[in-house]
Amino acid sequence: GRIAHYKELRKRDARSTSQEIVELMNGSHMLGYTRYYFVRDELIMNRKETCRSILRYLKKNNTTIHEWSDYISQCRELKYDLEDPVIWKPSDLTAAHDRCSRVIEALREEEAAKRNRTKDRKLRLLNRARQVLLFTADDLGLKIVLPTCIKDIVNEGKALVHCVAGYADRHADGRLNILFVRKIGDEQTPYYTMEVNTDGHIVQCRGYKTT
Repeated sequence: GRIAHYKELRKRDARSTSQEIVELMNGSHMLGYTRYYFVRDELIMNRKETCRSILRYLKKNNTTIHEWSDYISQCRELKYDLEDPVIWKPSDLTAAHDRCSRVIEALREEEAAKRNRTKDRKLRLLNRARQVLLFTADDLGLKIVLPTCIKDIVNEGKALVHCVAGYADRHADGRLNILFVRKIGDEQTPYYTMEVNTDGHIVQCRGYKTT
């Protein structure tokens, strides 16, 4: 594999010496397959770099191909403009890598917080729905179920032959909320469908073929 990799790099990069190609392949804890393709495809073929210029850049930044490859992956995740040389080849790679790491971590924390807020909102809606109904659903053998995706809402409309599918986008956007009423022990079978507004008040409740 390594001999084939060397020959391929030699073919793609005629400006670097054999010693420079070998040095790059032996550096960065040895080029594995993923990093080799990063060097060949991303840097040499797409960015017109050479093994010589890559080595010079890595030595200047006191870093490795691994960090550069990880940084480029981070930029893609963040949708940065990789056509800009300042982005894909920053003057301080380690600092740029660390900045991306912090941004990605913050975004993931924000997404986790958003999921928790959504979960809390749904729990409040369940409790509010029970209060507005003025009965404990369990006492009547009923259970309130939350749709897990748009497809659940569409299937609900098909099964009960009503128009709840038309509310799916607004449910997804958080402009209203769709809840399913099920018989306990038969939670998979559609029974009634409720629309609950953002204040937790029930707007409508529809069963089979009700419009």
